[in-house]
Amino acid sequence: MKQFLFSIISTFVTFFSYSQIDSPGCSLFKTGNFAYRDSGTSIIWEITRTKKKQVEKNNLTGVVIKQKIRWVSDCEYELTHIWTNKKDWRKGNFKSRIYKITSVNENIYNFSCDCNDTLQIHGTVVKMD
Repeated sequence: MKQFLFSIISTFVTFFSYSQIDSPGCSLFKTGNFAYRDSGTSIIWEITRTKKKQVEKNNLTGVVIKQKIRWVSDCEYELTHIWTNKKDWRKGNFKSRIYKITSVNENIYNFSCDCNDTLQIHGTVVKMD
């Protein structure tokens, strides 16, 4: 009987130990270097993200956008536009949008934003480092 009970306990411990190993999930994307292709123009943007800041650079046009990032939940973040070198886009300074990571696959995530300015944004981001 003791062997049977020990066997069952061992099986449960093994099962729960392996079930606790999480895939990297959204936390993998909280900091680092990333890239995405603008769905409207097909131009590639580079992203550098720290715990509190995100900088997006468009090497083709030279546009730079600086944003504050705040993680609302594990897979949801808010970007607040702080500065850009493109004069036409400065009217967006201090506006915020909340983005949701909708799926994760290794070093790639898909996102969406049902933004409060009626703009709908969807895309894919690739982690570069």
